[in-house]
This record gives sequence, C-alpha cells and structure tokens, in this order.
Amino acid sequence: MAKTKRGKSKKPSASANPKTIFRSISTLELLALGTCLLVGIVYAFKSPGAYQDDDLDRYYLSMRALMEPKLFLDRWSMPLPTLLFALPAKTFGYIGVELLTVLITTATAWFTSRAAKSLGFAHPWFVILLFFFQPIALELCYSALAEPVGALLVALAFYFWYQGKAGPSLWVLGLLPLARIEGVFLLGIFFLAAWRKTTWKDWLIAALPLVIWNGLGFLVHGDALYVLGGGGGRPLNSLGVWHYAKNLIVIAGTAILFFVVWGLGSLGRSQSKAPLLALVVTVLHLIALSLLGWDALPVGRSIGFLRHVLTISPAIALVAGFGFSEWLLGGKRVPSLVLAALWCVAVFFFFSHELIAHSFLGDNRVVWRWMVSLGLLLVGLLLTLLRDRVGLRRVAVAVAAILVLAPSMFVVRPKTLDAEKKAIQRTIDYMVQNNIQNRPTYSNHPWFFFLSGRDRYDLVNTPRLTTENLDTAPVGTLVLWENHYGNRLYGDVEISDLRADPRFRRILELSADRFAVIMFERISP
Repeated sequence: MAKTKRGKSKKPSASANPKTIFRSISTLELLALGTCLLVGIVYAFKSPGAYQDDDLDRYYLSMRALMEPKLFLDRWSMPLPTLLFALPAKTFGYIGVELLTVLITTATAWFTSRAAKSLGFAHPWFVILLFFFQPIALELCYSALAEPVGALLVALAFYFWYQGKAGPSLWVLGLLPLARIEGVFLLGIFFLAAWRKTTWKDWLIAALPLVIWNGLGFLVHGDALYVLGGGGGRPLNSLGVWHYAKNLIVIAGTAILFFVVWGLGSLGRSQSKAPLLALVVTVLHLIALSLLGWDALPVGRSIGFLRHVLTISPAIALVAGFGFSEWLLGGKRVPSLVLAALWCVAVFFFFSHELIAHSFLGDNRVVWRWMVSLGLLLVGLLLTLLRDRVGLRRVAVAVAAILVLAPSMFVVRPKTLDAEKKAIQRTIDYMVQNNIQNRPTYSNHPWFFFLSGRDRYDLVNTPRLTTENLDTAPVGTLVLWENHYGNRLYGDVEISDLRADPRFRRILELSADRFAVIMFERISP
C-alpha cells in the first residue's frame, strides 16, 4: 500500500498500478492482434486470386532466387522481401508467402501500437486496428508484394524513435531501400530529424545496406548507379498530381482519416505527445509520390499505384491514433470540431468517389463515407458536452472500432479470379482435356504458370514468348498469346504476325471483357 505524507495508507488506483495497466492493455492488445491475425489468415485461404500480377512475379523470384542468386539483382526484384519469402515459397508454395505476410503485417500493427504507447495515447491498443484495417493494409496483408515489408521497417523505426533511440531507427531504415527504393527519401527525413541525436557510426550503419546492394549491382550489371537505373521511366498508373491526395480516403479509410483530421485540430492543445515526425513523414512522402507520378522522374518502381502508400501506413496510424486519443479524452475541442465538420463537407462533395480497380475511379458516389464521418463527428460532439461520462467513452470506443473495421471489411473482400484469370484457367482446362498440357508452351502471362503449376523460370518447358524464341520452336510447340503480356515487357510478338505465319495454326481463341487469349500450335519447321 502506498502512504501519504501523513503516513496514512491509501489504496493505489488502477491507473497508478503498472501491473494492472499492463494486464489490461495486454489483454486488449492480444484481442486486437488475434483479430488481425485471424482475419488475415481467413482472407489468405479464401483468396484464389491476388492483388496484382506483381504478387506472382515476387513469388517466382523468391522461389528461384536461392538457386540463382543473380535473381536478387533482377530489375523487378527487391532483395529484402525476395530473401524473406524465399524459404516459405520453396517449402510451402504461395500460401507460405501469404501467411508470412500476415505475420509481418500483424507485427507491423504491434510495433505501431508500441510507438503509440510511448507517446502516451489513450488506448494504444486501438492503433493496432487503425493500422491493420486501413483498406490498403487489409488488402495487402496476405500479398507477396514488397510494401508490407517496407511498412514493418517503418513501424520499427517509429518504435525505436519514440523510445528515444534515434540510432536504431536509422539502422532499421537503412534496410528500407532494399524493400522499396523510395525508402531512401524516408531515410533522409529520419536522418535530418536525428542529426543531433546520432553519430557518424549510425549514419554508416544506415548507409551500408544500400551501398552493398548498389556495389553488387555494379559488379553484376556494370551500372555504377544500379539502384536508380532499375525503375521505370514514367508513371505506370498515375492520374495527375492530385492522384494520391484524392484517393487517400480509399487508401487509409474513412474513419482513420477522420481521426487524422481531428488530430490536426488538436495540435498544440493535446493531453498526449503529438507524433510530429509521423505527421511530417506522411505529408512529405505523399508529396514525393505525387510529384514522382506526375513528372515521371526516372526513379522508383511502378509509380502511381496506390499500394505504395502502405509503406507509410504506420505513420498514418500514429497520427490517427493521436486524433482518436484526443477525440476520446482531449481538452479544448472546438478547433477539432470545426475542422472535422469541414472535413465531413469535403467528404460529401469531393471524396465520395467510387474506386473501380487499383486507382481507376468510377462515376458512382459512396454515400456511407460521409455518413461514417458525420457519425464520428456527432459522437465527438457528445463527448465534448458530456466529458465526464465514463459509460459514454466506452460506447464511443466501441462505435469507433465498428466504424474502423466494418467499412474496411465491407470494401476489401478475399480476392477472386477476375475475367482475365478465368480465361487463362479455361485455356489450361482445354489443354488438359486434349492431353496437350505437357507440351512445351511459350507464354509470358504469370497466371498461366501459376494456375498450371509451372515454374516461370523453367525456360525449357515454358520459354518466354519472344520473336527470337518462336523462330527456333520445334514442331508441336504450343504458343499462348494474350493481349496483356504477349507484346510487352518480356514479349515482343504481335498477334498479326502469328496469324500470318504459316508455321503456326490457331487451335483456341477466347475473350473476356477486354482480354483475349489465343493459342497456336507449330505445325511445320
């Protein structure tokens, strides 16, 4: 029992007892982490499809890289995720990679909540949900992409940073460019923030992974600036300079952005420490992505995809966690109420657009977005008027949890096979029915390899579909041409040339939406 100055004992409150605090928070954290883990595993097993074809590219690279180490330096490979996925891919197949990513994403949520605890947020366990149930995080939580690995490194960096360990933050971020090349920019932000808190040894450790990677690339490819030369020279999917800003509500989620806005209104008046570095990282990284996608600078990978924001999703979750803490328990709330009301208006008029696929917008309006925002605003108003009602705060936490989880799980469903992939499956079924599935088949489509159980790097039984390879193809060879990869990236074969070539006979032609797949057989030398 603790004693007062007069020597009288007093019963310690729950808030003053570290064991009670730890036990309470630990239980909620375990429940939140268990929810994330369960949802991720269910989505992985319920999804025959994938987020993008790049998932399969990373899977095949990882499965082959230990046997052919040069693949770690392939122009489409990022060495860190390729290395992490190598053993699960080889041992368990694609599901092994998916489950590892579920663990990585759950760990990211955990370290983000630990950073929130260091900042003194109310209910730091809630930050687990604010990260994992951002739509882009949920959608990629079982992918084979590099972004979840990058997000884990960023969460670790914030975990160390908000514990006052600037050096380890830089060390961790030194690995980030090996997962996402634009991680160099984030490393630069942390470097400037930690300038007076770190030494030259910390800077050297942080720079070493990038220097080693570039050096190996130079030895293999002869390019002195190898790490910059591997990216695309134009945005692949950008829709203008406001591309990311307009779609941030799709990426991060309606409720999460509401709490971000509330947090902005609480800066300078908060009861907990504001995550200023997380806010700076979020703003500057979004600006960088927008400019790269707009101006098409010759660096980066596939600039324009919304998935690239996942790398800074831990930062967004921390800013949202700060806003949630202030929404629930904050003091002077009028600026936040005004800003949140303006945000509800903005959502109604400007951010209710429909997302069709990846980043392409439709004409339909998503009504529930502004309704979610308005609901949180009204609860925030009640919390302002009835601040001392503990029961109301408990209800508010439950409402917030529902409005974070439900819309995300409503929008993000397990991945099914779209029309393009179903057409590929029908082609494979045709091959099996006609007993020609074991013939050498020239193809470039990753889903042909995946759905037929082939190794993309087995260039004997499944060579690349190129003009040079077709000239030496033996009689009986099958050619699978499709209008996605047949004449781009690895391929350079035009369908008109195949149709006009008397050495090849068309045996199958399918179409689905805008996708077409045509199979040929070589019938003469």
